[in-house]
Amino acid sequence: MHDGINFDGKKILISRTDKIGDLILSIPFAKFLKSKFPNSKIFFLVKRGNAFFIKNGYVDGVFEAEISGERGEIKIESFIFLLFELSKIKFDFSFCSFFKVFYCIALAN
Repeated sequence: MHDGINFDGKKILISRTDKIGDLILSIPFAKFLKSKFPNSKIFFLVKRGNAFFIKNGYVDGVFEAEISGERGEIKIESFIFLLFELSKIKFDFSFCSFFKVFYCIALAN
């Protein structure tokens, strides 16, 4: 018996567009979700070039964002494309590990 939210069979997006070390530290979260909810579909949104580090048995798909500047902002062209692509999947849950209020609100819709 599991108390709390049941993620089994749900589509989950984990957004981690910051540094590579932080991304790698997020992988155990995906492993935990997949082990507890094996029918869930787990996707990551990562900084372009970092997808290589996440391809494993716990992740069902990866989206890459083009990042610019010191603050790690997603380029507007990449953001618009991602919104279009992500909306096709209709995620049930989205976890924004790298806190950017605007992106988290947009991804949640």
